[in-house]
Amino acid sequence: MKTIVTLLLLCITYTGFGKSKPAYEKLCEVNKCWTEQPDVNQLAYPEYDNRSEHEWIRTHLSLVEQTLRARSTSHLSAQQQANRLNALAHLNQYWHEGNFPVNDQYNYRTPIFIDKYDNFCAVGYLVKATGFEQVSRKIAAQTNLAYVREMNYPELFAWATEYGFTVDELAWIQPGYGWVSYAKPMGKGTDGEVYELYVDKAGDKLYVGGNFGKVDSTIVA
Repeated sequence: MKTIVTLLLLCITYTGFGKSKPAYEKLCEVNKCWTEQPDVNQLAYPEYDNRSEHEWIRTHLSLVEQTLRARSTSHLSAQQQANRLNALAHLNQYWHEGNFPVNDQYNYRTPIFIDKYDNFCAVGYLVKATGFEQVSRKIAAQTNLAYVREMNYPELFAWATEYGFTVDELAWIQPGYGWVSYAKPMGKGTDGEVYELYVDKAGDKLYVGGNFGKVDSTIVA
């Protein structure tokens, strides 16, 4: 009986992760550091769907926050622990508000520390929100499209230490932003915002992702 129960539990665990594997693979596309994390197998991954690039960034950040909160901080000082929790509270606010950089200039996925609309990336926002906006501005001015691990800013590393993060954790927080193209309205257009377009050449279809309920005056699901 013990053997049967063990096999059943293994089957359930495997099946649960298998259903979310496409979502996990998409998150690895958003940030390759997902493959390095030892504590993400038990996360409740969402079902994979045709959500927008914006929503995938939100999903990435929410799951990263959840995991970072669960990690042991016993090696940190009391002040570092408090600073880390404060920064994670800012991260929570950030992904809920959803003011992420928009990649409408590069036809490939890339980090953007601060975009032309003055949207800060997650790491830049945390540094800014904790009182060091000048550091974020400096990084954006000098290496705006760099990954954290490519950066060489003593002030950023000092911030990470003071706020209880490793450089690898900051690298995991920082997503790359996929190219988002915008099209002119067709027909009567949509009654809301369009985030992403996908052309299925084989099926001769255009998929439109965004926050809207109608396309050309027709109600959509």
